Amino acid sequence: MHPALAILLISFIITLMITLIYKFTTDQKNMKKIKDEMKEYQKKIKTLGKEDPQKAMSLQKEAMKRNMEYMKSSFKSTLYTFIPIIIIFGWLNAHMAYYQIEPNQPFEVSAFFAEGHAPTASIESIPDLETINNATQPISEGKAVWQLKGEEGEYKLTVNYNNEQYEKSLLISYELKYEEPEK
Repeated sequence: MHPALAILLISFIITLMITLIYKFTTDQKNMKKIKDEMKEYQKKIKTLGKEDPQKAMSLQKEAMKRNMEYMKSSFKSTLYTFIPIIIIFGWLNAHMAYYQIEPNQPFEVSAFFAEGHAPTASIESIPDLETINNATQPISEGKAVWQLKGEEGEYKLTVNYNNEQYEKSLLISYELKYEEPEK
């Protein structure tokens, strides 16, 4: 299944789950009554705000009490949905945070450098990857970008910069596997 479709399906399931839990763990009639009362308080506060600020403040206190009741009523459903959502997001992070590099599909490799050193950097790979643009790239705004592609397999990339070498593993696969990216 394509990851975008999977995320869409998971989003729909989560939304449905939250809606059903909210519906069955709250007193819907009482919630509607409190909400309507809060609207009435807001209307009264708006009209009294200029005429009688003292009375408007006391109505505001009453509205806040009703708002607290409303929040208490909906808190149970929040507790029931919070833990499963945290677990689902953890699973999504572990399984869908990154998309694999597929064989023979172009991809970019970026390297970031401090300003004021060598003007170019080059890249090599073992075994060889096809370099779509030049293996030696200019460093622009502290960054060099290479476009590569290759067959399925594991590779070792080496970025040569300022007489130093920096290595990174790369995996090209049809499966949803990847090397941990550096952050």
